[in-house]
Amino acid sequence: MTAQKKMTVKSLTEEFCKMKDDLNEVPVLKKKMLELENALETCNNDKEIMKGQIKVLENKVEILQKSKDISESKNDNSEETTTVRLKCRKCDETFLSKKSLKRHVSSNHAPQIECNDCDKIFSKNYDVEVHIKTVHKLRELHK
Repeated sequence: MTAQKKMTVKSLTEEFCKMKDDLNEVPVLKKKMLELENALETCNNDKEIMKGQIKVLENKVEILQKSKDISESKNDNSEETTTVRLKCRKCDETFLSKKSLKRHVSSNHAPQIECNDCDKIFSKNYDVEVHIKTVHKLRELHK
């Protein structure tokens, strides 16, 4: 054989061995490729799950905001509170709610009722009656 033919046979043999080695790596590469595809699919699934969770959270936020808006609008429309300050007719003090004004009038401007036995002062007849029954009736029992 000539030198050129030996070179060609040798180079073909080397090339064949290299190709054989490359072919041996194909299953390993295929396995790695499958693993990467599976990992990518898992990531995509996780991404879809996260998108779903985000949508659920967005819906909850929307519901809570609507609930808050409804609650605020109920407070705005209630008879209990107004934006106009209510003025006491006896002392000109002002209040934000009817309830506060009523409490002020009953505690500061209600007729004063005095207990005949001890001169204690009350704003309601009922309170005087309870006072007399509990304090003065007990005194009579102990005499």
